[in-house]
Amino acid sequence: MSLIRPVRLAAALIAAAVLTACASNPQYPGNRETYQAQVEIDNGNSSLSNFTVHLVSANGPRQRLGNVNLNETRSFSVSYPSSGGRYQLMATLISGYELFSPAFTLTEGDMIVWNLQRNRVFFAGNARQ
Repeated sequence: MSLIRPVRLAAALIAAAVLTACASNPQYPGNRETYQAQVEIDNGNSSLSNFTVHLVSANGPRQRLGNVNLNETRSFSVSYPSSGGRYQLMATLISGYELFSPAFTLTEGDMIVWNLQRNRVFFAGNARQ
């Protein structure tokens, strides 16, 4: 009888550990840890050099994506875009000059391209395909 109690306790602890691991990292589409979209900045043929790009939400704070240099194309992952949220991209030069993209909708899995020469945002498909 004394051996059954530790075995039950060990089994309960293992079950609890497995359930905790499964609950903290679900493997299904929509997992909040992988809730992302892709943003590509196409700075080819523009006159902008060495600027910082931010994703600006229409109803909240901005998210710093990174730096882009002259004649460079860079891709960034955007975490937690709100479903159907309205956004703009903002390029800030060292001089303080700010350029804003047209507003666009960004949802999970989207891939967009901001062409700086034309100052246009293009939908480039779904990043999960």
